[in-house]
Amino acid sequence: MNTRTTTAIACAALGLSACFVQVDDQSVVITYPLCGDATSDCIPGAGAPLTLLALSGKNTFTIPLGDQSLPESNTKLGPAKLETSLLLNGALFRMLTPNADFKGISKLALLLAPAESTGPTDDPCAVPAPACPVLAVYDAAVDGPADQTLLLRGQGQNMIDVINSSSHNLILEIQASGNAPGSISVPLWNASLDLDLALTARASFP
Repeated sequence: MNTRTTTAIACAALGLSACFVQVDDQSVVITYPLCGDATSDCIPGAGAPLTLLALSGKNTFTIPLGDQSLPESNTKLGPAKLETSLLLNGALFRMLTPNADFKGISKLALLLAPAESTGPTDDPCAVPAPACPVLAVYDAAVDGPADQTLLLRGQGQNMIDVINSSSHNLILEIQASGNAPGSISVPLWNASLDLDLALTARASFP
């Protein structure tokens, strides 16, 4: 996360006595290579049918948001009330692996998971666990076919109250249908993920 956003979140968390601000940053982009860097391929492909995207043997991946505690969506600060939201405007996958593309994917959803996956058989969003909030979706029937990039539409979910409060990490799961990128000659693939975030924090007085 860039310095401006980290400072804005810190200011909101510290309270009005420390810094009086109104934060309204409607487009902050975080870029994250799914396999940890842009040169390693770690996601099973080969055109196989999709359910979950497993990255390096796990069904979730984690994006750190820094070590600053996040405020709740509604916080009392003396006589004032601080209302905070962190929304995902949308997300964009960019294929990094040569000879692979997203043409075979029919649907894809980005979910906010309650915990990290411990391995290939562990799905934190599986029933009977509580449903994971859906952050963004792609549907080829609505959005058109994808190729080297795949764009997801944000669903208006406020992430402030559901981000891991102790680690301050954004834990994500990807559910998909259709066929995985790649072929027999491309058994693994990698992509970068751009998260376009909107952060708003406003103070109101009685």
